Amino acid sequence: MGSDQVERSVGGQDFFDSQAVARRRRLEVDLGFGLAVVAVPALWALVTVGILGLSWPIALGSALLWASAMLVPAWLALSRQEGGGGLIAQSFGGTPVFPPSADPAAQRLYELVEDMALAAGIPVPDVHLRQQDDSINAMVAGRGTADAALVVTRGAAERLDRARLQALIAHEIDHIQSGDMAVNLRVLGWVTGLSALYDAGAALWRSVSSGFSASIARTPWWVWRRLAIGLFPLFLPLWLLALLMLGLGSLGKLLGTLLQAAACRHHESSADAAAARMMGDAAPARDLLLMAAGSAAARLGTAPSEPAAEHLWYTSHARRWPSVHPPILDRIRALDPGFDVASFAAAADREWLAGERRRLEVLVPRARREREEAERARAFTETLPYLSLQATPDFIVGKVGRPDWTDIAQGETLRAALPVAVSQSVASPTRARAVVLAILASGDDARWTRQTAMVEHGLGATVRAEVEAERRVIDTVSPYLRLPAVEAAFPGLRRLSRREQRDLIATLKAMELEDGERELFELCLTALVRVGLTDDLRRRGGDGRGVLWHAGDSLRTLLSIVAHHGSPSDPAAREAAYKAGTGSLAGAAAPAFASPPNWAVALDAAFTELADLEPGAKRSVVAAVTATVAQDGRLRLAEAELLRAICGVLRCPLPPLMPEVVAVPSATPAAPPAT
Repeated sequence: MGSDQVERSVGGQDFFDSQAVARRRRLEVDLGFGLAVVAVPALWALVTVGILGLSWPIALGSALLWASAMLVPAWLALSRQEGGGGLIAQSFGGTPVFPPSADPAAQRLYELVEDMALAAGIPVPDVHLRQQDDSINAMVAGRGTADAALVVTRGAAERLDRARLQALIAHEIDHIQSGDMAVNLRVLGWVTGLSALYDAGAALWRSVSSGFSASIARTPWWVWRRLAIGLFPLFLPLWLLALLMLGLGSLGKLLGTLLQAAACRHHESSADAAAARMMGDAAPARDLLLMAAGSAAARLGTAPSEPAAEHLWYTSHARRWPSVHPPILDRIRALDPGFDVASFAAAADREWLAGERRRLEVLVPRARREREEAERARAFTETLPYLSLQATPDFIVGKVGRPDWTDIAQGETLRAALPVAVSQSVASPTRARAVVLAILASGDDARWTRQTAMVEHGLGATVRAEVEAERRVIDTVSPYLRLPAVEAAFPGLRRLSRREQRDLIATLKAMELEDGERELFELCLTALVRVGLTDDLRRRGGDGRGVLWHAGDSLRTLLSIVAHHGSPSDPAAREAAYKAGTGSLAGAAAPAFASPPNWAVALDAAFTELADLEPGAKRSVVAAVTATVAQDGRLRLAEAELLRAICGVLRCPLPPLMPEVVAVPSATPAAPPAT
């Protein structure tokens, strides 16, 4: 399938539309759970009164008890999710991966995830490897980009070649960006509650049966019959209780499965299409599905976790109705309408055997790969200052949350350009913190001294010494690599304790207020760290419900600050940039340009309000900021990085805008280079 067909297969839904759909689907899931919690106990009360002849007080009491048996497990499941995606990933058997790793498959996996995250313009998620799982599978967990974690099975990490593994990661990254991940976790909590009684009955049945079998197995064969007869009356009540729980909980179990299928079934097909678009070709995503089908034929594709979490995974081969995932063949035909259905089994076997051969191959020697990456990094940094990009607001808005194969190439280049010390800092939370602080404190000696003094005041002399130790490395980082370096450090920052994170955020805000020479990009980068760690710009507890006209003053404040810092010494250019931004908005004429006196505080307040806008309004904000930054019709690289930082603060991930790949926006992207 060509890249134009891939784009058509994705449909007209952009990032902002998908966010609105995810928000609506969360409400639908909550409503469905609420109806189930009311309907099931109510049905039980009617049955007990009409058939069993119990009195209404007893029936209502038992109904309330049943409702509590669903609400309490659901509440506990949602409470466990507060620990973040990393803890959820580990509860599903994921082992954290940090570079450098002695495991070649784990090292390659982390590097590819870092590439793809940088390509998508999002903080690098925590990477986990499910060591004992030989199937082809993956999942993401977390409430948003601030705590996202990716779990990949050992079979996928070892058997998939680069293109197929990239397609798998792209599929999961789309779940993060589109809002599916948050919906999936909400469904996990509700399904856990609905199926709690059935699952408890099943666990009791297995425990009693295994206990009975173990008791019989420990006796000589000539006495086991008498022992069985003696033990049976003791185990019989527990069996009957387990059967009662299974029978009563079967309706809740069915409703939970229906909720999974209704809320999550369409997620996989849309993520498949997004992965095909990101790769520029449907073949890797199609072949990945074939290999997953081949793993099922090899009996490695069983559901990797409890049924309540089945919808979280890339694929599941559990045979139950209704199916939570679309059939693999249907997903393949959606990507490749011309696929020969008759050859499905043979193609799946071929892909699986190819994966087995891939597993036995020797990876590219590390020294050779490092030489190649060093050459690419040097070429990248040498050409950066001379690049520029033609862009329009429509082009930039269309790129938000929609990375493609050109962005993958940029992600690989960015990771290769970062110093090894920066990439490997995520193995230590304290070192990752020191690297980020060193990036934000960098400058001349006077500024460095002031900023590190603020670090010592807020975090202590030990942290200041750690920051000082990283200065030599950070001085080699190009200004255009500061945003990718911060994004790459998030897996380490997330492992700081809550108190350490709060102290870091307080120190960052103190550094903002202390430094009168702070650039707009640096302040946005600081805000991005705060958002990536705690999402603290949503202090009002909103859920993206604000409309644009409510935040008009904040938007004009943001545009005036961006216009002022774009042309601080040219009043005419400053006024033109501001008018270009406000002119892109429909409605009444905007007030005249006026730069806020305390612009750092005003910008923080503007971000707080704009971050709570609904997705459609954020589309207008991104377009207006783009029109302001690129008022002259050209987007210089420094301006592009500023725009990406602002979009990151607003949780509208913008892929890298590197002009050596994306020169002029076109309706039909070029075909990806042959590999």
